[in-house]
Amino acid sequence: MNFSRFKTNFNHAKNTCKSYKDVINKLLWLYSNSLSLTKNYFINFSYPIPLGDFSLNLRVNNGSDHFIFSEVFDQQCYQLPLKPKSVHYIIDLGANIGLSTIYFSKIYPNAQIAFVEPIPENFLLTQKNLKANNITAHGYRNAISIYNDSIKMTLGDNDYGHKVSNIPFGKELQTINEVTVQGITINEIIKQLKFPKIDLIKIDIEGYEGILLSEQLEWLNITHAIMMEIHQHVDIKQIENTLFRYGFNYTEKIKGNYFYSKNLND
Repeated sequence: MNFSRFKTNFNHAKNTCKSYKDVINKLLWLYSNSLSLTKNYFINFSYPIPLGDFSLNLRVNNGSDHFIFSEVFDQQCYQLPLKPKSVHYIIDLGANIGLSTIYFSKIYPNAQIAFVEPIPENFLLTQKNLKANNITAHGYRNAISIYNDSIKMTLGDNDYGHKVSNIPFGKELQTINEVTVQGITINEIIKQLKFPKIDLIKIDIEGYEGILLSEQLEWLNITHAIMMEIHQHVDIKQIENTLFRYGFNYTEKIKGNYFYSKNLND
């Protein structure tokens, strides 16, 4: 064990967990692989405002949940140049276990949030985590798609990184595990929820963004900001040209993701 690293992790846990029991659970969760632990953990966190207190059900899964947790809450990869009081409608594409959804609910307390997550275990854990934090959000156990039809997905080796099968974008997965899920379009979500606009949409869909932003684009007319991870083989210039045609006039790379906005200073 690297004791210098352990000291850093201990001090960080002490500063961001609610009690010493939570500190211990955070460290056990963090070192679960090297300790051959298999149980999952419920941990209470306490971060500086605006995040504040929140609680999470987290899995021992070869560091998959910890990787996403670190991105969302420690690195704050979704810290955006938006005025919190102006954000009222959010769609979270690729919610995984709900960490980004919880983050958005803390940063944008006035927002109605919809999330999309196609993997059943992840979806159920998202619901569990939202309930633990008294957060209301409308969930879709679907894969985002350009058609309201069934779609095949290839499952990655980790509990993230699952992608739509047979698309020319994104990382190649060394697995033959496939599942069939129901696809849903952004236009359909807007129609069902009667969202008059989308103030923010997060897109982390493992390469499918290259297809999502190629057709059925009516939703871009009412979308004001996009935070997107752009994966391998996706033509960034082509995506940006599409967004510019729909009135997006501000772009910024934020901690590895791409942020696009209309009239940022309004």
